[in-house]
Amino acid sequence: MYHLLFLITSVLAKQLIFNTNMIYKDCSNANERENFYLNYIKYEINKDVLLLNIDGNVKQTITNGFLNVKIKFNRFTIYNKSLDLCQTISKYEKCPISIGHKHFNESINVHKILKGKYIIDIKSENLLCLNIIFEYN
Repeated sequence: MYHLLFLITSVLAKQLIFNTNMIYKDCSNANERENFYLNYIKYEINKDVLLLNIDGNVKQTITNGFLNVKIKFNRFTIYNKSLDLCQTISKYEKCPISIGHKHFNESINVHKILKGKYIIDIKSENLLCLNIIFEYN
């Protein structure tokens, strides 16, 4: 999948640990799906390592944009920022992001988080909408 979701997920996962109760929902509207389509996010926890497998398709060249990322822990917002898309993904791919299939595998060391429910909302106008919910017990 397009490396943006990987980056956001990995940045968050460095502070959080996902368990087998993770649920994600592609809340993108029809216009957003014309630009990007998320095929799947798979993950596995092996001790303190999160293994991510992300797959999707960029349908139109992406030249710029912003990501609005909000993270809630239990009912409290602990992160709420707007991130420049090209700057955020520059480590993985340079803008413009070309049309085509995107697939990424990554291993991330994670540990030491608070137990509770986490909700992550990632939105970008005309690109994607993703909700991730998980509970760490």
